[in-house]
Amino acid sequence: MRYYEGDKPCPGCGKPGTEIARVSKDALCPTCRRLLDKAKVCELEPREYSRVIVKWYSFYHSPLNMAVGDFLNKISLKEAKNIPIVGNFHLGKGCAVTASDCYYIPRFVALALDDLIKALQEEGKQLRTATDELPKKAAEEVRKEKQRYFEEGVKYGRQLLTQLNRGEISLKDFDAIPKRY
Repeated sequence: MRYYEGDKPCPGCGKPGTEIARVSKDALCPTCRRLLDKAKVCELEPREYSRVIVKWYSFYHSPLNMAVGDFLNKISLKEAKNIPIVGNFHLGKGCAVTASDCYYIPRFVALALDDLIKALQEEGKQLRTATDELPKKAAEEVRKEKQRYFEEGVKYGRQLLTQLNRGEISLKDFDAIPKRY
């Protein structure tokens, strides 16, 4: 396909075809075409913004808290606080002593976020519970191993005493056995 590269200016920005090639002599340059398409989309889909408030530490796991905060910062439009807001969403656990962050997000996204946030909270709660249980489980495993070592030691000691009683080993052999631990 050939592009127009002449001197006639773009009807949108006024740049000649020699600077920005376009489809035809009377067509918009690619930049102006994209801007016009964006304007049409915005006209077709007016955005209502909602205030989304998320309590800190709502996800019970610091990396998860930071990931959600970073994501919401990326999709939030701070300038939207200056336009009429449709609805407030309080996402996260409602703890009176916990601070929160406020985001301005398109309403349709905020509605979809509600379910996602609840799922992330549940996952975070399970992760926190599992993390909290690790030291208890480790202590229980250590206790079991100590008991096993104790029982093995008693069994080994009884065998030595039995061998000493039967005369299979002498007192000198008994004393010469290296200490274990």
